Amino acid sequence: ITGFTLQFAKRLQVNLLVKPSEKI
Repeated sequence: ITGFTLQFAKRLQVNLLVKPSEKI
């Protein structure tokens, strides 16, 4: 796993956590 892939996965995870919070 490259650093770019790790960064992308981390960014995606943050997006999933932030999106539901914005709806509330």
